[in-house]
Parts: sequence; structure tokens; C-alpha cells
Amino acid sequence: MRALRAGLEVAERAGLIDEREVNALGYDLLGQGCVTLVTAAFRLNVATPLASANAHDSLGEALKAAGDVPGAIEVYERALALEPDGPNAQPARATLAELKALEDHPPSAHLERQPGPWSGRPGRASVIWPPSTTSAPLTATYGTPVE
Repeated sequence: MRALRAGLEVAERAGLIDEREVNALGYDLLGQGCVTLVTAAFRLNVATPLASANAHDSLGEALKAAGDVPGAIEVYERALALEPDGPNAQPARATLAELKALEDHPPSAHLERQPGPWSGRPGRASVIWPPSTTSAPLTATYGTPVE
């Protein structure tokens, strides 16, 4: 792992990995629902010692979208430790408080069935999680859509 991090740091210094470009691509993909791919890309962004608070904040958003509440909490805390008064600090603190509240009240208690192309098919549902927060809810869909 140490060798991988060293290699990533060299690649970043050589301009082969640009944090801003990875973030821009990641948010485009996140908008398309490619949560797993975005999480992997954002993990690459934070794998070097030069990673910014913004890179950690972005990874926190991807982990939250993936439903990884403990992982998102850890990454948001790291972002705030790196830049406690930065431009993303206040929204990061709000998101962190929301995530910690979710950790105390697991999301399974908050899942709601939503109508959609999966309605009426056993084992298929769309859910909104959590239903009552100050930020936009995470929508996850399970199953295969009806053609």
C-alpha cells in the first residue's frame, strides 16, 4: 500500500492525476448514478498525501450516496481536520451532523416504498433514504426496470 501511495503522489506531482478533473468527472458520473465508479475515482483522489479537504469532502458525498454512513463520517471528519475553516467546512459540518444522526437511527427504519416502473413486482422497490433531512434525499432503486 505504501508503494501505491508513493506512486500516486509521483503521478500527481507529474500532472498525471489532477484532483479537479477527477472531481469534475466524478460529479458528472454521480449525477448519472454511477456511485461505485465515482467512489473508486474519489478514493484515488484522497490516496495521496497531497489530497485536499475538497477531495475528502467529495469522497464523503460519494460514500453517503452509496449508503456507507460510517465511511462518509470518517472522510468528512478528515476533510474538516484538513481545513476546518475552508469554503466547504460549514456544509460539511451540517452533513456530518446529519450522518451522525443517521448512525444513531439506522436507515432501515426510514425506508419508504415509492411508485415507479418496479411497482407491483415482487422484490422490486424504489426507496428514499432518509425521508426527513435538511439535504436532498438519497434515492436508491433496486431491481430491473420494466421495458
